[in-house]
Amino acid sequence: MRAASPSAALSPGRAALAATIVLALLVLASLAWGAGSVSPREAMRVLAGLSQDPDAQFVVSQLRWPRTLLGLVVGACLGASGAVLQAATRNPLAEPGLLGVSAGASFAVVLAIGLGAGAATLNLGVAILGAMAGCFLVLLVTQMRNVGDDPVRLVLAGAASAAF
Repeated sequence: MRAASPSAALSPGRAALAATIVLALLVLASLAWGAGSVSPREAMRVLAGLSQDPDAQFVVSQLRWPRTLLGLVVGACLGASGAVLQAATRNPLAEPGLLGVSAGASFAVVLAIGLGAGAATLNLGVAILGAMAGCFLVLLVTQMRNVGDDPVRLVLAGAASAAF
């Protein structure tokens, strides 16, 4: 068996086309299966405008479409935030757990609950503030030690902060 030549690899354009096709198929699958007692065939008929069943139309348009769109938006936001985090730290391994962001959020929520806070919205705001504080703490440590812009030391400072 021969090894694949480098020219046999997918070009960026073909990879993007393949990813778009897979995404479109997954969106159709999300609309075909899910909440409500509507079969995939009936859901496809609703999407094609061939079904007059009001229950099927409600399930597809009011339950499955919003769920699918929300999944697409959340997925895109998570991907973009990960790309920004990795670009900002110039480290392809950078993630919130390694940079002290998750630990800061967790610590702030536990502290708030320990002090008597109970509302879910309060916990979300406290988590965001804790995540920012954890990130700033890691940046402060790297600046105090005068390590400059070394991405490896940034990740090490984040891991140490998370462990603390």
